[in-house]
Amino acid sequence: MASLFYGGVFPGIIMAGSLMGMVALRAKFTKKGQAWPKTVIPWKEALKTVPQAMPAMFTFVIILGSIMGGVCTPTEAAVLAVWYSIFLGICYKKLTWKTLWKTLHDTVNACGIFMLIVSVASYLAWIFTIEGLPQVLRGALTSLAGGNQITMYMICCVIFLIIGCFLDTSAGVLLLAPVIMPVVSSLGIDVVHFGVVMVIALMIGIITPPFGICLFVVAEVGQISVRDVTKEAVKYIPAMLLTLLLVIIFPQLVTWLPKVLLGT
Repeated sequence: MASLFYGGVFPGIIMAGSLMGMVALRAKFTKKGQAWPKTVIPWKEALKTVPQAMPAMFTFVIILGSIMGGVCTPTEAAVLAVWYSIFLGICYKKLTWKTLWKTLHDTVNACGIFMLIVSVASYLAWIFTIEGLPQVLRGALTSLAGGNQITMYMICCVIFLIIGCFLDTSAGVLLLAPVIMPVVSSLGIDVVHFGVVMVIALMIGIITPPFGICLFVVAEVGQISVRDVTKEAVKYIPAMLLTLLLVIIFPQLVTWLPKVLLGT
């Protein structure tokens, strides 16, 4: 688990950079981007906000610090961050019973839609399992890859992208990992590197139409139509696919940090 966490650091940075680069290109070279509202803030004014932002930015330290220190699991770290946010709300005198109730109400509304989609996706994964899809995939991968690592990566990424369009990422991993990992290991592929590639590909899938789960979640949170979300989301898929390709071509982006920190 720790190896996968550390292995995802550099791919995450690259992914963030590629998406920011795409935003910058659209803002600079498209008519719609040039019409986006812009607010220019002088550096002196921006620096004055840093001390005010430090307590809130410490949430990031709590989450990553507790996970990397082995104190909490990711789920427990999220709960810890929520309690810290409530504490900050009290300190800033922004938290009232009314705002707390509204926050809980909005959270239930957003999570209700998401959990409904996840439950259906989990049921779909169960159907795939009892119908023997994992066994079919294992046989197909073994024959199609022919012992070639690059071929295996390409075939698996196509499968991950398709599965990600229909299933939640967790359900996709639970369905595919037990099937594919033995085949991957037999080809001498680093399982940590392959695991990160799997997660990236599945994450791209969940923002890919027509059934990407994140499209529905973002539409619900933003109170806009799924169609509008999809029209914007697809414009960033090329940048994400480029990141996926770079991670496949350069395994060191994933394997270097775990080796340095964990010696694995």
